[in-house]
Amino acid sequence: MSKFGAVRLRNSDGTVHADPLDGKLPVQVGNFPLPTTISSALVTVTTATTRVQFATTTAKSITVKAAAANTGIIYVGNSTVAASNGFPLASGESISIDISNTDAVWVDSSVSGETCNWFSVN
Repeated sequence: MSKFGAVRLRNSDGTVHADPLDGKLPVQVGNFPLPTTISSALVTVTTATTRVQFATTTAKSITVKAAAANTGIIYVGNSTVAASNGFPLASGESISIDISNTDAVWVDSSVSGETCNWFSVN
């Protein structure tokens, strides 16, 4: 094995912290709290090309799913979401996003009356 380009990581006292040549790299796993709150809602885009903001809910992540009965496209994005810049969801498709509040998410649609559901955890 060539040692060209190998980097050893050293602690402040000079001891080796990680040596890629020995195939072992230390991994520290944190104690992350599990989500304890679940929220969800149905959102209707009453008029196509008129964006709708989600309600305010503190979250760690959100999943948005376009309704199976939709005939058009739901576009997911921020307050400027539109067909030209939104993340498109066809009927039954979904997207999950790590986010601190659900009100940062807006949707629009290509057809009036289309719906989507969102589900968040915190």
